[in-house]
Amino acid sequence: MFFTYETKLPADTGYQLFRTEHIVIMTLCFLFICACIHFYKKSSSRSGSRPDIIFGSFPLILIIARMIYVICCKEDLVYELPLHLCSLAGIVCFFHAMLSLKKDPSWFLRSLKGFLGQVLFALCMPGAALAIIFPNGIVYPVFHFITFESYLFHTLIIIYVCFGLIDHRIVPSLHDAYMSILFLLVTVPFIYIFNVRFGTDYMFLLYPSYGSPLTGIYEAYGHAGYLVFYGILAVLEIFLINLIGSFINKRK
Repeated sequence: MFFTYETKLPADTGYQLFRTEHIVIMTLCFLFICACIHFYKKSSSRSGSRPDIIFGSFPLILIIARMIYVICCKEDLVYELPLHLCSLAGIVCFFHAMLSLKKDPSWFLRSLKGFLGQVLFALCMPGAALAIIFPNGIVYPVFHFITFESYLFHTLIIIYVCFGLIDHRIVPSLHDAYMSILFLLVTVPFIYIFNVRFGTDYMFLLYPSYGSPLTGIYEAYGHAGYLVFYGILAVLEIFLINLIGSFINKRK
């Protein structure tokens, strides 16, 4: 069943949150992140080096591989488009890595790189971490292409952002927190309309994923209350993580 798509899987072939399989996978992801950071910090030449390009490009390659997989399974691609926050993170990583290669970028490219870096730090990295803790693909078996692709993808996002923090290519700033909010203001309306039109749930804008802590909010206050709480929580998270990141930078 390694390449069997969700719609053709037998019942009860997935795994459960915070059981042995999930805990082992989370532990492996954490150890892989720590190992990569350790060897990256030991590297003599880092900024704009091969690790940046590999870890910045590989998430985009995984997005393309997953879409090819869905097409080969003859399934509807509308449910596998890169419109989740983490999928967008893979695209943002790629462009941020390409901008990091510029030796003498213009003011516009520097500003764009700063904007993408802020989005990666304040939105994409926490989103990727939550996707590992509360995965949305537990319907698949542990030994499955989508399971491997999903955990590897989100782990690579976290690693790339950590590399950027180490090299100061990504700099947390409370002053720049508005950039992440601007990103949401631009992308969320479009994705919400797409969800309503095609019956998808990208960015979990219609209802929370299975096992999400926000499920209780949705059940208690309905869709409208869930959206309001979701938005407030996102803004608070953006400011809080930038505040923590700025404080750590100043202490260093």
